[in-house]
Amino acid sequence: MYHDALEKDAENALNTARLKTEKLLADDEAMDLMSILERYCDILMESRMERIDKLSGDSVEAIVGILATSSRIDSPELITLSQALALQYPNLTSDEAVKAHLATKLVKHVTPNRPSQTAVDETMVTIAKSYGVPDWEPPFLLPGDRSEIDGLSAGVNLSSFSLQLLPFQSSTRRD
Repeated sequence: MYHDALEKDAENALNTARLKTEKLLADDEAMDLMSILERYCDILMESRMERIDKLSGDSVEAIVGILATSSRIDSPELITLSQALALQYPNLTSDEAVKAHLATKLVKHVTPNRPSQTAVDETMVTIAKSYGVPDWEPPFLLPGDRSEIDGLSAGVNLSSFSLQLLPFQSSTRRD
């Protein structure tokens, strides 16, 4: 009975860690999108809102990028900018314009998915290593993922993330 309770606690801790890791990855994606949109706003400020027939390629990319992804960021200012751009440049709001001018780096932000299990596992291994647990390995790891994680060089920002893996590690026993 005690062993079952420990296994249940370990399973709950792992599920909580997975959810926190998914949130970390989603937050990283949002920060990435925010920095891209900030650069796009800088481009538009420099171009001083040109006429549509005289827009530079960078300005068109910036306008389409803002129009296509502004709803992904919770920012009233960005939504107001997006609405103003849609009114000023209605030709750039069509699906064809988005397909033609959307930067490749924004495609993943237009239709975001949950992080893959591999990405979550890689990040959890990175977090475990940063907490001094170098040999931790996610349970149910797929064979193809093992080689990816062995050569792990994930660039996940852990500075604002707190995950309690050490108590989880100490509560699991390998009999």
